[in-house]
Amino acid sequence: FTDTRDMLVKHPELMTGRRFLTRLGTEGMRKRDKDYWVKQFVRQTNKALVGGKPVVNADCRFMNEVEAIKQMPVPHRFVFCNYRSERYNPKLGHASEKLAQTLLALGLEDGQEITQELFAFADEKMSAPAGETA
Repeated sequence: FTDTRDMLVKHPELMTGRRFLTRLGTEGMRKRDKDYWVKQFVRQTNKALVGGKPVVNADCRFMNEVEAIKQMPVPHRFVFCNYRSERYNPKLGHASEKLAQTLLALGLEDGQEITQELFAFADEKMSAPAGETA
């Protein structure tokens, strides 16, 4: 095999560590409680804030995570990061990629601030039934 992707295409039954963790986080923990990761983030953030430490969340993948951060009583801002590597396949369509793919389709660029209005529009587009445009 020339690379991991080639191997996984030819043998989809194999699972990489990343794929395992993605499935565990989404199909495992989020399926049991869609706010599982939000609760973990809020708990850890509150501990840090009480201790006077700053908090940075470098990975927000679902709208309930965005909403939790917006509800926190501290200043916050959202900046889009268009992560790219030769191993990233944006066409896989995993649920954890939907928000980023929607923001890309709306024309966001790396480093651009994401406004509340843009999040609302993206959420509306993601909630529209397949084939319909919001």
